[in-house]
Amino acid sequence: MSSCQVVLTQERAANNTPFVFPKYTHGKSVLECEIRSAGENSAASASAFWVRLLELKLPIHKRMGLWKNTGITSKTFVIKFMFPGLSDPVKLHVFYQAIGFKNPRDVYEAIAQVCARQTPDREDETLKSLHPFLLPSLQDWKEMTVEEAKEAIGKC
Repeated sequence: MSSCQVVLTQERAANNTPFVFPKYTHGKSVLECEIRSAGENSAASASAFWVRLLELKLPIHKRMGLWKNTGITSKTFVIKFMFPGLSDPVKLHVFYQAIGFKNPRDVYEAIAQVCARQTPDREDETLKSLHPFLLPSLQDWKEMTVEEAKEAIGKC
């Protein structure tokens, strides 16, 4: 009689660390960033949310007209958030207004600061490359209170 043992491993994503994956939806390539958030030394399971980079579906003449002199011409992308329990994605500006941001410039600068810290040796290049991704996501900014933004998220 032989005694063979098998060791099985289970891969688990680390908590509080963003993981970026290519994702293919309806033939369109997008990027998806998954973040599993958990408290330090917490026994509770992590809750996940996703940030998606989606291709904006607008005819080329509308893209060129909307963002004239911005460098955004051929492919344009928008950033949206997905949360467990919500069926629809949450727009970038609604999410940031729900956590207290008052205008698109503050959102842009907050995101730019985080990105610049990640690549300090290429800060100018990083900030320039953000523009085509953030501008379309912030261009439909509508003033709303924190309560209105939270209510809008609740309807998703």
